[in-house]
Amino acid sequence: MSDSQMADLRCARARRVFVGRQPIFDRQMRLMGYELLFRSTPHDRATSGDEATARLLEYALVDIGLDRLIGDARAFINLTRSFLLSPSLRLLPRERTVLEVLESVQVDEELIAALREMSRLGYTIALDDFVLSPGLEPLLDTAHIVKLDVMALADDQLLRHVELLRGRGLSLLAEKVETREQYHRLRDLGFDLFQGYFFARPTLVAAQAISPNRVVALELIRRMSDPASEVDEISDLVGRDLGLSLKALRCINAACNGLRRPVSSIRQAIVMVGLNTIRNWVMLLSLCESEQVPRELLLTTLARARACELLAQAAGRPDRDVYFTTGLLSTLDAVLGVSMTEALGQLTLSENIATALTTGGGPLGEALSCVQAMERGDTGAIGFAELEIETLAEAWLGALAWSGDLNRVTQST
Repeated sequence: MSDSQMADLRCARARRVFVGRQPIFDRQMRLMGYELLFRSTPHDRATSGDEATARLLEYALVDIGLDRLIGDARAFINLTRSFLLSPSLRLLPRERTVLEVLESVQVDEELIAALREMSRLGYTIALDDFVLSPGLEPLLDTAHIVKLDVMALADDQLLRHVELLRGRGLSLLAEKVETREQYHRLRDLGFDLFQGYFFARPTLVAAQAISPNRVVALELIRRMSDPASEVDEISDLVGRDLGLSLKALRCINAACNGLRRPVSSIRQAIVMVGLNTIRNWVMLLSLCESEQVPRELLLTTLARARACELLAQAAGRPDRDVYFTTGLLSTLDAVLGVSMTEALGQLTLSENIATALTTGGGPLGEALSCVQAMERGDTGAIGFAELEIETLAEAWLGALAWSGDLNRVTQST
């Protein structure tokens, strides 16, 4: 596949997403967390609070990732009533997220029960833009942090809020702190946390979003690429998807000539052809399963993987499966619609594979570069391990024939 085709494919599958974040500091002006904010663009607008929250969670957790967004800090996330009542909220990492109850949320027994349960599970509850009013006592009973807009409260109101809330043992967060004088005064009043333009204005973090039907595939690839994964775990992962299991077995039987008998289970396949071989096949097939991959890209992926493996075999390298993996993942950027660096950042790969894919370095990178040179017909760049040109050409032609055969198998199930 040409560079222009790769670029077109990325553009078709990727979209730019943005998340705003504003830092939150403690009394010693140490970073404690970030408030995360949905930021719309002309091509990405939310028509309701629920939609904005859903987009924010998708972008923060999947497309950008909490590690990139907040590092070791905690994420403060504004949540609508619908999300506060949803069981899916428990998917958020409790040690890394603070659940902010918006001031517009309707307070009733159902909401209070949901917040009590989340608190029991170990989540931190914060009340956003809180203002004392009748009927909010139960809400205060569920909270750990109360955020006060210090610009919206007169001095006497602010003092009354601080006295009552600190008397209940709640942590106080001052919002919209704009000057050093404000910060010192609020700290002296007893505020624990601080947020506002004095410290930092909200900044944007952007990323290329992976289409939703790629997310499941990427999660499986992430777990499969971990060298620490064992036979039982991989067998269980693949076994959860009947269609993927059947396709994997069909491909393994078609690809692995010389088996004494056809394999009939993933566990049997692991025993007969090896754990690393199964990893490679499932990584490839999970991408094909998640969405129809363009035929040309699938052929490119198969051919590169097989050619790298054949070059390693011809050169007497013992780790042929690692060469296969390198070729297999060499189109991951095009398949997912993100840069290779972003794609590999989501996986657990050995340093030699990652180096080969990002810089072309090392023996694996040398093999991949040779394959790519044969792919584009660049005779001046073809070479690997002092193999004769005839051997290299034979490996490439064999890989093309093999990839065609396997493509027919994957497309027929």
